[in-house]
Amino acid sequence: MPTETVLAISDKEENAYQALLQHSSRAIKIFDIGDDVLDHLANNTTPQDRGCGGIGGGTYESPKLTYGDIDFWSYVKFFKAGVYFRLSGGYKSDARAYTYFSKHLEIRGPEAWSQRRPCGASKIKTRSAGTISAGYSNQYTIEQYEGVRNLNGYYFYVRAKWPGLTTQWAGRNINSPY
Repeated sequence: MPTETVLAISDKEENAYQALLQHSSRAIKIFDIGDDVLDHLANNTTPQDRGCGGIGGGTYESPKLTYGDIDFWSYVKFFKAGVYFRLSGGYKSDARAYTYFSKHLEIRGPEAWSQRRPCGASKIKTRSAGTISAGYSNQYTIEQYEGVRNLNGYYFYVRAKWPGLTTQWAGRNINSPY
């Protein structure tokens, strides 16, 4: 993860595991964490063969709200690792007290939207806008997408509500129809 690189080698290669650890074989294939590594290995393709572009990852947070000794914020995170991708959103609070107040997470309209690669109408996933009762915990996460293929785009914004506190929207709009 620190180098944003995925290395792969066939298990049929002699001393494959050692060669991979030591980077000592010409049979090693090098990918970026944004590449659909498992698909490329299964189909013997390269990242240049993909049908539509991938997107970058990252965490997009609202500014923290402070109420007494409580910090409260919302976030959207797109995690990518070459063999696993996850788009999620939620809130966090470092509250050590006041947990008896119910918290809510709201998805901004018109809807949460994501499209995985390869692109196409059948690859689109949506989630209705609105408020989700999250309960009393100090953190809550919902998942918009999880899979072994990168996304081509998404529209996903969330904000958190706690009695007397509402965070700003956190999220991103990239390659979406909105």
